[in-house]
Amino acid sequence: MASRRILTRVGSDDEEEQYTGKSILPVSHEKIIDDTFVPATGEDYLLMVRRQTRRVPAIVVAAPPPETKKFSPSSLPSRYQFQVEQVTPTAENLLPKDEWRTAFRTRFDGIKESFSHLSKLPNNEIKLPAAKDKKQWKEFLYGAPKTEESDDQKEGHNPDVNILQRISQNIVLRLLNWHIEWLENNEIQKNQAMWMYALLTRLDKVMTSDETSILRNVSRKCIQIRQEQADPENPQVAYLNILITIIATCFGQADLV
Repeated sequence: MASRRILTRVGSDDEEEQYTGKSILPVSHEKIIDDTFVPATGEDYLLMVRRQTRRVPAIVVAAPPPETKKFSPSSLPSRYQFQVEQVTPTAENLLPKDEWRTAFRTRFDGIKESFSHLSKLPNNEIKLPAAKDKKQWKEFLYGAPKTEESDDQKEGHNPDVNILQRISQNIVLRLLNWHIEWLENNEIQKNQAMWMYALLTRLDKVMTSDETSILRNVSRKCIQIRQEQADPENPQVAYLNILITIIATCFGQADLV
């Protein structure tokens, strides 16, 4: 069956103005064109365009957009969903008062600010361990008991200014991260609390998301140890509350208190 061909004779100028506006370039009105017409000249092209224009309605009503399903985060794959932390509530008698938190933050910020303005002290003879040597750093901070391989008992170091000034931001974060493992038997010793406090005074508040994650993990570990305490008068509770408060109030992690 032969295909149907629609022929169009270009009308008068008055008819054209109803569809395309007043003509600027004169064109022939006698040539017959159809859907298979291939323009050979500029005039032919204008004829084809005018023919197509006449077939377009003067007013077009757009169809309403299709209904879209309401977005729900639960519809995303698990790796893209937000993880809501489930934190077991801490007993009220183990928590510090809000007034104490506020006063302690002011004090800590003052210490941190003073430390940042200290003049660089000359290096002493104390040699720091290699940046990534976890074993040597633990012995440097806390010492090491005698072993079968060595009869010498290694003494640790107190967190003095000269040592702290030589520890970079990256090493501070690495040491804090290692403390999650070093807080053995879910206990925190006084010298560990002192070093963690000192390291936090050296930590810049501007951090990447990965660096912030390390800080949050440290706080979670402290919260876990605090929750296992039965006696609010235990010195460990005070150590832990100090560290948790610093991370929560001074480093913007207020959800971890």
